Amino acid sequence: MGFIRKFFAGSNSSEGFYSLFKDVITNDAKRVYLLKGGPGTGKSYFMRSIEQELVKEGHDREQFYCSSDADSLDAISFPRLGIALIDATAPHAIEPQWPGCRDEIIYLGNFWSSQDLYAKREQIMQGGLAKQKHFANAFRYFKAAKCIEDTMSGDAQRIFWDNGDLDRVHSAIKGQVIAEPKRGKIRTLFASALTPQGHISHIRTLIKGYSELFVLQGLSGSGKSAEIKRIANHTQIMGLDAELFLYPLNPQKVLHLLIPQLKIAILTATVLDPLDDLPGACRILMGPTSNEPSNARSVTLFNELLGLGMESLRQAQSGHAEIEEIYMQQMDFKGLDKYKDEILAEINFYKNLS
Repeated sequence: MGFIRKFFAGSNSSEGFYSLFKDVITNDAKRVYLLKGGPGTGKSYFMRSIEQELVKEGHDREQFYCSSDADSLDAISFPRLGIALIDATAPHAIEPQWPGCRDEIIYLGNFWSSQDLYAKREQIMQGGLAKQKHFANAFRYFKAAKCIEDTMSGDAQRIFWDNGDLDRVHSAIKGQVIAEPKRGKIRTLFASALTPQGHISHIRTLIKGYSELFVLQGLSGSGKSAEIKRIANHTQIMGLDAELFLYPLNPQKVLHLLIPQLKIAILTATVLDPLDDLPGACRILMGPTSNEPSNARSVTLFNELLGLGMESLRQAQSGHAEIEEIYMQQMDFKGLDKYKDEILAEINFYKNLS
């Protein structure tokens, strides 16, 4: 069946939709297919169909889920094959960087009836505007939640925590010898996202098999993100590749760092995910936590605002589903299936190239 890893390439945040789709696959990929089309036109279905065929051959793959619908795919990649399929429509619109020689556009509009869609134009446009309104509301709620978090952060910044436990993290990495010294590569994605289904995290599957886990604890502002960035920079200088995962509410901050070659993970506990279920992890207290009695009202308000934001995402998803139904009725899915077979044959050609 092959190994599977799960991520988000984008997230709803206090800054709006935040995209990291550039790191779905490396620049030396053999083929990147960019899917363009409206809602309900079969982009996720197309990717899953390709995936099912390649999985039969036992290829490892990476799935990137949609933060606007955590059950739907935004992208899928086969790193060892150098193949990726990406939903390249708004809000994460992507254009070919290397047209033809690497990137190929798959336009699903070739399989819909434009005349029949025109007849539903007003309904589609009104639904789209309503969906935009719900997303805007969600982003405002998330921005307000970040403001509450920043208020708690101000208290954390006034306290200095001299924690020798951080030395354990550095000593676990220090002195590693790389056979071919070169600057390591840093890949940046989301392991979690704020979605209509709630806060969804895949970090537990990503750290499966890791031998050393460090969990940093403390409110925002206690230096956790800065410390992880310093460690990431050190691993890069040593020639180690690493994966950074951003905080979905505030993508300017780093939550987690994975160093696959060393099987070391430095994680961050948050109100959204306290990571209490990781036995054997070394927990490092870097400042006051949300459990402090003085933070109780702020934490309650923070959770309420996040809840309102995710409720707005659910309203947007509901409107999106109505538009999807209109497009689905006007799609030639049999024709799309035949085209999928053509793309699969092309993938089979490229995957065999050295």
